[in-house]
Amino acid sequence: MLIVILIRNFSLKRERIKLNQVDFWLACWFFYQLVSLYFTNSKISFEVVNQQVFLGLLYVFIRNININKHKYILFLLLFVVILQILYSYNVQFYYFIPGKKISQIHGTFFNVNLWGFYLSVTLISLLGGRNCFKTTWLKCIIYIYICLLIPFIILSNSRSAWFSCFIGVLYVLFSEYGIPKFTNHQKWLVYISTSIFFFFLFSFLYYYKIDSTRGRLFIWKVSFNMIINNPIGGIGIDGFKRTYMLFQEHYFAKHPNSIYAFLADNNYFAFNEYLKIVVEQGVIGLMLLGGVIYSLFQVKSKEVFTCTIKGIIISFLVFSLFSNPTSSFTIVSLIGCFVAMLSSRNTKSLQVNYKCFLGGTFVISILGILYFVFLIVPFMRSYQEWNKARSNCMYSSLKLIPNTIFIYHSDIGVVQGQILNNLQEYSRASVLLENINRNYPSYFSLLELGKSYKGLKKYHEAEVIWSRASKMVPLRFVPLYYLAKMHEERGETDKAKYYAKIILEKKIKVMTPELYRILREMTILNNK
Repeated sequence: MLIVILIRNFSLKRERIKLNQVDFWLACWFFYQLVSLYFTNSKISFEVVNQQVFLGLLYVFIRNININKHKYILFLLLFVVILQILYSYNVQFYYFIPGKKISQIHGTFFNVNLWGFYLSVTLISLLGGRNCFKTTWLKCIIYIYICLLIPFIILSNSRSAWFSCFIGVLYVLFSEYGIPKFTNHQKWLVYISTSIFFFFLFSFLYYYKIDSTRGRLFIWKVSFNMIINNPIGGIGIDGFKRTYMLFQEHYFAKHPNSIYAFLADNNYFAFNEYLKIVVEQGVIGLMLLGGVIYSLFQVKSKEVFTCTIKGIIISFLVFSLFSNPTSSFTIVSLIGCFVAMLSSRNTKSLQVNYKCFLGGTFVISILGILYFVFLIVPFMRSYQEWNKARSNCMYSSLKLIPNTIFIYHSDIGVVQGQILNNLQEYSRASVLLENINRNYPSYFSLLELGKSYKGLKKYHEAEVIWSRASKMVPLRFVPLYYLAKMHEERGETDKAKYYAKIILEKKIKVMTPELYRILREMTILNNK
């Protein structure tokens, strides 16, 4: 993208840059995030930096495209949806429970919630963009796709996707057909009926998955405790993932009998993007986001596609209230494209003329190539190395994985720690897992670190770590089971029976074969 932009500008010799409010607010927010990332993070994640740089380039690239060509992105969305469904059919259908195949499709997204929202964005863009094409057969194809997408969105079982899609579709339809005019008596009837409708709608969405709803309320409660530490500047980009589980552990240490103990689990997401922004970037970041949103809706173009883009952005803003769309780089990139397209339609722009010199183009090209070679290429090689080792399914094949860039990331690092523990390389495993717990503490990393300490005969440290894991996620049985077995192996029967009794009296959320085995062993231990 960088090279295409440079070639285009160099070929024009003289370029006119049109800057508007959206560009200004986005630039301020972009640089604030980079500054925050540099000054507030003890360990900078180059993956996060690469994503920020890519999003900036993507925005500039789309802003340089003629607005008459934007409608063809609809065809790209149609094509990608087909690819996602084909991918699901090829990869995911083989392990689905019979009778639930379609409802479990999620494509390359890691859950059906994000998949449902992606389909919602596609549906809104098709609904609003159907009038951008005058050809009858194209319109027929779009209507057919809309009809096909609706059942997939319903079967995604995502309340956030349903509601955001509903709001986005309403905006597009009202923008196209206008709001009907009512008499005073009719207005009151509309107000009352609308209020009743939304009351029952919110009640249904709240109680449809009551445990999930209460779990998110708990996450928001812990997130507010995180905000108190630094409400102005936040704790840093990527800080939510780095610190949330520590705050959850602290909460249950203070409130061991909390009603939320049965709902909380290992978690990295705020399920409210605005709350996450305040946690990581403080009030300053939220104000900059507010400036971006305000400037976007100051675009007064009456073009059909403009209303469609606004409908998609509104849908994204609503979805962000209850979910985690920024965890999917696909969705973030897609929304970034629509933001750039809406910004291009802002007629109130400041024009700046400049000449593109060969020397400047050459320097920027070299910098871009160096960035790609020294940052992107190592990421690609590390990713390939990890996948090659993982596909081998042999523990011995993963011994060289610590050389990769990804090793200190939470998920991959914990898997590597587990592999080293299984190879009885406890010293290497403990060093790796201690490093991970400093960067991305989690229930699973504590679980494996306790195993490493036990293998090194550091029994006191193992007990402390497993006790922390039990407080971090109170509904889990495994840490207590490890503690009971460790004390039993050491001949400390009283302590072993103490933990066995706690396990047997613990409330069960979901019975699994592993849990059944644990309960059976603890019953035998308790009866000795």
